[in-house]
Amino acid sequence: MEYALPKDHPLRPIYVHDAPSGAVQPALNLSILHGVRASLALQHTGDIAAARAASNKQIAPHLSFADLGGHGYAVVTAISGELSVEFVCIPRPLSHSGADGGPLAYRVTHRARHWARGEAPALERISSEGELPLGV
Repeated sequence: MEYALPKDHPLRPIYVHDAPSGAVQPALNLSILHGVRASLALQHTGDIAAARAASNKQIAPHLSFADLGGHGYAVVTAISGELSVEFVCIPRPLSHSGADGGPLAYRVTHRARHWARGEAPALERISSEGELPLGV
């Protein structure tokens, strides 16, 4: 949407955050996790804390993480009693031609421990490094 949705389109802030610095980030992550009002608040104020304050807690209470603009891979580890997923993301690979895949944008690991019948599963973030996507 960064290239397809014109900068003056009224719905662009829901999909793309155009920061005052010129950086462009996928605002859709924020919209999915916190609601459209949060993305509109981010575009209006440029402040992620103000955007989170505009969050609608009923939007997606079952989601803890979203990155619709990321490039990378996930490693799933399943052992007795728990399941963990490590997401490894690199910047958009347009200009980097190195064999290592490029620099790290972020790495984040979530874990869900075994839960009993009738209980709701609990997802916990157990580690992160780098800059996580908007909304997380």
